[in-house]
Amino acid sequence: YAVTSNGRLGFKRIEIIMRETAELAIGENNYYGKRILIKKVKEVYNRLTNAYIDCDKIGNVLYADNRQEGDRFYPVGRNSTSQLKKLLKSDKVPLAERDLLTVIRNENKDVVFVEGYGADKRFAADKNSKKIICIEII
Repeated sequence: YAVTSNGRLGFKRIEIIMRETAELAIGENNYYGKRILIKKVKEVYNRLTNAYIDCDKIGNVLYADNRQEGDRFYPVGRNSTSQLKKLLKSDKVPLAERDLLTVIRNENKDVVFVEGYGADKRFAADKNSKKIICIEII
């Protein structure tokens, strides 16, 4: 396939990656070669990172998944909502890498966290949050 990335034309073999959804638990989770660390914290220690999630906003279960058509993401620090597909395109994430990103969802299939972007602001912890988790993807 011919692929453009950051204004350059290249030729690559692109395979659509369909990964199965995996339920996540507190602690270390392995998901297709990535380590997803989820830990309980008492407060937001570093306001510069957007990896903190308010547990009261997400429900009982989190799942790791890949991006899906129509996913909506509300990035922390941006005043707009966006389809995840459009956000990745406007941020010039190479096409081959977009399907490799891990998306964490709640039981309602809402996007809670996107690898490389952090928490969705609908679920991000704030000063009123009582139960908080920190998510890190390695």
